[in-house]
Amino acid sequence: MRKVMAALAGLALGGCNMVVSEKPWFAAADALQPGLKDGLWVNLKDAKCRFDPAEAIQDWPDCAQPMLVQGGYYRGPGPGQDDPGQLPDVEKWEKLGHVLAAGEPAIDQIDLSSADEPDAAKPTKGYLYLATRITARDAQDRVVEVVRWPVACGPLPKRKNKGAARGADYVTATPFPGLAVKDSICTASDIAALRRAAALSEKVAVPNGTPPITSRWVLDTAP
Repeated sequence: MRKVMAALAGLALGGCNMVVSEKPWFAAADALQPGLKDGLWVNLKDAKCRFDPAEAIQDWPDCAQPMLVQGGYYRGPGPGQDDPGQLPDVEKWEKLGHVLAAGEPAIDQIDLSSADEPDAAKPTKGYLYLATRITARDAQDRVVEVVRWPVACGPLPKRKNKGAARGADYVTATPFPGLAVKDSICTASDIAALRRAAALSEKVAVPNGTPPITSRWVLDTAP
């Protein structure tokens, strides 16, 4: 789900320099309780983004991406659903499973294998992770606003040419403690290493080109 993940993590699926795993580190029993409030959320790609939640979602600016939270799933518009006429049809939005594991910061485990696949012969498998700071709750203690950043493998070196694009498989040469890189894939040795990397990743999020994303609850249901 490139659209949703791009908004959540500032990266496309399979983004470089992110910690991934073949098997999940967290189960449903590890989920934060109470968790995210179900309903329509907005992912703000820019802290200066301004939008009117009362407007129809097809009229939101590009910096405000809609997303549904439905229990253990996120839903959002996927490739080919950018057309304003397609956005209101939430039943056609793609779906990703996730577990928001409690902790400081919390860690959002994204199940890539649950994504709708354009090519069923080549399914996406595995999990990636987003560090998550809870910034607001409602009167029932449900989470209604979070700030997320990718759990990074480590700091990336500064580019000599700021306009040059990094390779799709570019990863750090100095992974955080407990992380390892093999064939450009970054993995954690255990949950402690993953949690440590989640905290350390906040300081390198902006230099790495993946600034934190604010996600905020808007409505009980999509209009």
